[in-house]
Amino acid sequence: MHSTLVMRRAAASFVPTNPYLSLNGCIFKRHSSDLSELKAEMTARKLATISDVLTAIPTRLLNASLTDYLPNHFKAQPFTLPYGYHLVHFPPPIRSSKLLPDGTDPMQSPGGLFTRRMWAGGDIIFGPSGKLDNSYIHCVERISNVQVRGLEEDQKIFVSIERSVFPGKKAGDSRDETGRWTGGLLKEMRTLVFMRSDRPKAPVDPSNTSDKVLKTAQSPDYSHHLVPTPTLLFRFSALTFNAHAIHLDKQYCREVEGHRNLLVHGPLSLVLMLQFMQHCLMKENRERKDGKREWIRSIQYRNLAPLYAEEDMKICLKRKGQEDLKADWDVWIEGRDGGYAVKGAVTTKIVASNEVEVNHQVHNSG
Repeated sequence: MHSTLVMRRAAASFVPTNPYLSLNGCIFKRHSSDLSELKAEMTARKLATISDVLTAIPTRLLNASLTDYLPNHFKAQPFTLPYGYHLVHFPPPIRSSKLLPDGTDPMQSPGGLFTRRMWAGGDIIFGPSGKLDNSYIHCVERISNVQVRGLEEDQKIFVSIERSVFPGKKAGDSRDETGRWTGGLLKEMRTLVFMRSDRPKAPVDPSNTSDKVLKTAQSPDYSHHLVPTPTLLFRFSALTFNAHAIHLDKQYCREVEGHRNLLVHGPLSLVLMLQFMQHCLMKENRERKDGKREWIRSIQYRNLAPLYAEEDMKICLKRKGQEDLKADWDVWIEGRDGGYAVKGAVTTKIVASNEVEVNHQVHNSG
């Protein structure tokens, strides 16, 4: 009983008391109980275009962070932006004093009681890769949809964020005469889920070893085990400018969020899946007899259960089917009890060897 009261008091301290938020000169309501009003307000928010320079430094730092966790990861340095590495670019330049109490971005939050944020999933379509040659890139971001699901304390708000990444000295360089964006390096849709802070939580027992899991029903063609450490989570948080306490503060995870340990970032699990798949494709490409090469074109994924630091996770791949110019793969991550934690689908592009130089992600992995 005492521990339950402690958690509820801790959670209550993280509820914003001001119903309005001021950011970049704009004032808007944190939350409205009316869905249409909430959706209209959030989708009207003006998220800043974030510009960056494609240097090799963030890539090298992320390589150094991942090398101990992936097989034969980057024997040589890549000269183009690897799959998923756009995530270490375009951090929102928000001052620490403007972050929400849990360290997250206020511009993506519905506010009110909905303070418990998780990464629900997303999809990415990859275009031509950007070269790590100090060229300019820009990320245009907007909230594209807001949905409310569930009732009362189980109610959740899903916020969909659309991101487009373009090259050019100025953000407008990639617009055509009609104002539409062209020539993008990638298009990404990510979905965040916000849960109520007053949602009942049972006391956390770190010694509990049983999870309710959805067991996988297929055997992978390729798999890889790893154990993410607090050091890996800290480094990824630093590289992505992410101060969310669920990745950094074990006490906060247990007392406020009701988790037994630090949570692995949703985007970190995405990068790990993409890089392991790239390693396997490179291996298959070297063994092909037809002179063709296969590269990742798109990925869709959903996060179904948390992944925790200091616990085994297994990345799995299985080829579903292949045509002349593309192939479909299932990709997933299993948690420590063998159930789905992440479930996704990848489409690849198959090209002739003489097209490799103009294809996406030609780098020296594996």
